[in-house]
Amino acid sequence: MSKPILALTGASGFLGRHLARMLSSDFRIRAISTHPMHFSSVSEVRAGDIRDPTFLQLALKGCNAVVHCAAITNTIDPDLMEVNVNYTHRLVMAAKKARLKNFVYISTENVTYNCKDPYTRSKVEAEKIVLKYFPGALIVRPSLIFGREDKRYLAIFVKAIRKLPIVPVFPESVCTLQPIHVEDVAKLVLQGLKLKKQGVYSLVGCEPCSFAKIGQVLERYLGKRRLFLPIPALMVKLSAFLLGLGSKNMRRLSFLLQNAFVLRHANLKKLEASFHYKLPPFEERLKDLVL
Repeated sequence: MSKPILALTGASGFLGRHLARMLSSDFRIRAISTHPMHFSSVSEVRAGDIRDPTFLQLALKGCNAVVHCAAITNTIDPDLMEVNVNYTHRLVMAAKKARLKNFVYISTENVTYNCKDPYTRSKVEAEKIVLKYFPGALIVRPSLIFGREDKRYLAIFVKAIRKLPIVPVFPESVCTLQPIHVEDVAKLVLQGLKLKKQGVYSLVGCEPCSFAKIGQVLERYLGKRRLFLPIPALMVKLSAFLLGLGSKNMRRLSFLLQNAFVLRHANLKKLEASFHYKLPPFEERLKDLVL
């Protein structure tokens, strides 16, 4: 018996590649893209103009589900609203016309905490569109995603620990994290499809912890001894304000600093129970960043 077909957007990205590999255990993966691609986990590729509703409708023909992962995360990219909002709207309408039953949208935890940057606002609008036309959709909001292939966020933190004797960090009183490994995000999406989950879920990989706590685990794996120095909150806020007055790239950094002031609090045990999946220990997952 042949596997059902699942349409996946963003299949060539960091998370998308892992989603394709994980979901291919239960589905034939059809990647929808603007360009050709070749991955062993992708059975077929429909490349074309994602601004064309007819192309999207034909690309979804015969599919049983769609996982919409494609997005622009750069807050200053001029195509951010076009891709994150308008493309989502066209894809949703095409999925309705193709009579798809299962729609999974990959959002961001920033929405949960009402972050004000353009990227988060675009995700808020996209979520509204998905739920308007697919009230039974599954929307997942991953926290900070990490893994060996990623070069951002925690990977940058690892580089700092490798090179600097003193590592500045955001204080625990204003910033906590719940990072999740990319493989766990992919597994939870697969579980969501298997269990026919509906609604909005935050995907997290640990209980709330500080940058310093994460750094202490990483320094142990790296065989380093580092001083993790909390940056005064007022200094961070002032820096964010001043950067917001500068160039586009400076404003992008400003948004990142503003988003640092979040005390995350998603319930890990509730997530595991809902998706029937026990996440591997967070410290074990962190090893992937130093291998």
